[in-house]
Amino acid sequence: MNDPMQNNPLAQLKGIHTPETVSSFPLAWGWWVIIVAVLLTVLAGFYLWHRHRRFTAARKQAINAIRTLSSARPDALRTLNSILKRVSMHYDPQSNTAGLFGDKWHAYLIAQVADKYANQIGAPLAQLQSTLYQPTSEDNHNFEEYQQAALTWVKQARITQFRPSSTVRETSSHV
Repeated sequence: MNDPMQNNPLAQLKGIHTPETVSSFPLAWGWWVIIVAVLLTVLAGFYLWHRHRRFTAARKQAINAIRTLSSARPDALRTLNSILKRVSMHYDPQSNTAGLFGDKWHAYLIAQVADKYANQIGAPLAQLQSTLYQPTSEDNHNFEEYQQAALTWVKQARITQFRPSSTVRETSSHV
């Protein structure tokens, strides 16, 4: 009369049902903030890297042009000077370096580098400037010294702001 199934309370329990798995979507707002912050950081990094590459492109081209310049060329010294002018006009278009020559050009070049480099390249650049106005000679015996001074100037010039010469800012006044 006593049924063992009726007296056992465990027999009355139903089977265990596992809950449904928790979905990872939709994400909590904190995760969206983290995702947006990471994306903005990556985009800002890419933008700064691209801007830096664009900024240093003229400098790298000038370094390559100076390194490949040969003293065997009859116009090697003039080419070296024109490379320095192109770099200075590219990075500082408002300084009117195209019209500078002789001592003024030399003073501009020296003013653009730190004192320790100015002492190092001052004499070779001065000799280069004076040699440019001498009658042409096939003898470029100091070319390597001039070339090294030009490389030092291009690498060490204080170029901190990119002002592309292709864009012109117009100043207008509105009344």
